[in-house]
Amino acid sequence: MNNYLDWSKMSLKDKLKFSVSIVCVILFIAFAALNWNSQEIHFIFLKSRIPLTIAIFLSVVVGYLISFLFSYKKLMKKDFEIEMLKEKIESIEKKDEIEE
Repeated sequence: MNNYLDWSKMSLKDKLKFSVSIVCVILFIAFAALNWNSQEIHFIFLKSRIPLTIAIFLSVVVGYLISFLFSYKKLMKKDFEIEMLKEKIESIEKKDEIEE
């Protein structure tokens, strides 16, 4: 049996994560069921009738994607800087080896 699903072998932290996840899933299902009525959504050039739950979910996904794109650019810039600094460290270490 998988250790992650064996309750007796799970750490307290894993038990807490699992319990909170189950509660969140139940709350999401209740929210989705209570807000399934369709609403008219006005986009820039069109209108559409979609369930409120889907509209909220799509908004969350789009927001996540936008924030990921902005953070990805920063991460790539930092990765480039890290590589440059590693090369600089290697060149300094080589100079030190030559001097010794």
